[in-house]
Amino acid sequence: MNKTGIEWATMTWNCLRGCSWVSSGCDLCYAETIAKRFGKPGQVFHGTYDYQTEGWSGDLFFQKHKLDEPRKVKSPQLIFANSMSDVCHPKVKPEWIDQIFKTMIAARQHFYMMLTKRPHLIQKKFWGPRDDGELRFFSKNGWPNHLAMGTSIETEEFLCRGLRLIEQWPGDCFLSIEPLLGKVSIKDLLKADSEIWGGRIKQVIVGGESGKGSRKMEADWVKLLRDETKEAGRDFFFKQWGDCWLRKCGRMIDDREWNESPWPVALPINQT
Repeated sequence: MNKTGIEWATMTWNCLRGCSWVSSGCDLCYAETIAKRFGKPGQVFHGTYDYQTEGWSGDLFFQKHKLDEPRKVKSPQLIFANSMSDVCHPKVKPEWIDQIFKTMIAARQHFYMMLTKRPHLIQKKFWGPRDDGELRFFSKNGWPNHLAMGTSIETEEFLCRGLRLIEQWPGDCFLSIEPLLGKVSIKDLLKADSEIWGGRIKQVIVGGESGKGSRKMEADWVKLLRDETKEAGRDFFFKQWGDCWLRKCGRMIDDREWNESPWPVALPINQT
């Protein structure tokens, strides 16, 4: 595992390598940039990046030697699991997921967060049959309560991911609205979550796009999401303004930072 500069977690843990493009929020993917940098023969991301097409190769690899890393860290951490991939990617094998979750159960001192752009595949990936006939982890153990599942939403077009998330994942959830590429209202989504599912979405994370050629994020878009999140009684976390013209503002909105986190492991930043 590695310490991370991602503000809403304390460490990252990656048993999966590789991904593929799914929507406009992937255009400046930081994971793809790292895969390009370290994707040559003999390097850690070899096989995940296609240098001819200048993008993900679409192949995924299981890093079995990393499975035991959380067990070796005794102090509780807020772990972003599989930050370099998508656990619901079509090429992720069921037995890989089962092994990852066995480690999570064995290392319960930590709280885990997973993020997907494919929430419609959660039930298939987590509860679906294995080719070898073995019972899936969740079929035998149920879902772990020290894990939050999240989905990415970059524009109004992908609000449906939020509904798929709370329909398919039975536990605590979060939204990662990053990169925010247009005006998005989550008022109706949070209302439905409260009225139908009892309020599974606990946190909303918002951030701008970073990297060369990043697209502009408007301050009004961020403030709307903050206000709707707080009106619904959820925690709001503002990650960063990105590389747009508001970068000079750092992580401030109206002269304060928003670092709210509902999870049981404290972050090393001010949460007031």
